[in-house]
Amino acid sequence: IHNDDTYDSAHLEHPGTLHQKGQERFNNKIKNMIQVYRRMQKMREKYVDTLSKLYDYAVTVYSKKQYTQWYDTKEGGYTFASFKDKTDSLSKTLTQYGIGAGDKVAILSQSMPNWSVAFFATAAFGRISIPILPDSSENEVTNIINHSESKVIFVSKRLAGKLSQEIMSRMTLVIELDTFEIMKADDDRFTCDGKTSVPTPEDIATIIY
Repeated sequence: IHNDDTYDSAHLEHPGTLHQKGQERFNNKIKNMIQVYRRMQKMREKYVDTLSKLYDYAVTVYSKKQYTQWYDTKEGGYTFASFKDKTDSLSKTLTQYGIGAGDKVAILSQSMPNWSVAFFATAAFGRISIPILPDSSENEVTNIINHSESKVIFVSKRLAGKLSQEIMSRMTLVIELDTFEIMKADDDRFTCDGKTSVPTPEDIATIIY
């Protein structure tokens, strides 16, 4: 538009042309976003090759997102940030009782949000997780713990009755999975000398019976 309020047609484009160019710019942005996403996927796949790296990646990238939640309520469960806090704290407790990389830690429980906390407090720090099926008999539980040479067991309230007195007395730690309260501890093992490690893809993370 000039000062005399006349239109210069050379500087105007047909509305259809403007729409087409806008659509092209939009499409190009989408293509660029897809390319960036695919590059990030490749980088992630190259980097995340152990459960430890998966743990670090998830709690960093998704820290504010919901990780787990109870089925029948909007309360409870974990965000990725609170999951990390609880998992790191639990790993520290294991370390204080001398449970380090390569040591076996059993988990006997039905499905619940705390199951994965116990698992990653074990496997993400170089320890070896021994998950036990909840429908195992008391004898099967005893045999698995003895054969695996587990030093610690996480057990839910519902299944605690499957732990024999022999197993209870032999464990360094018995931790109730519902609340993470220590049911039994060998105070002589409170040496704070458990050494964790950063697992490699060749290391064992879990043994399934």
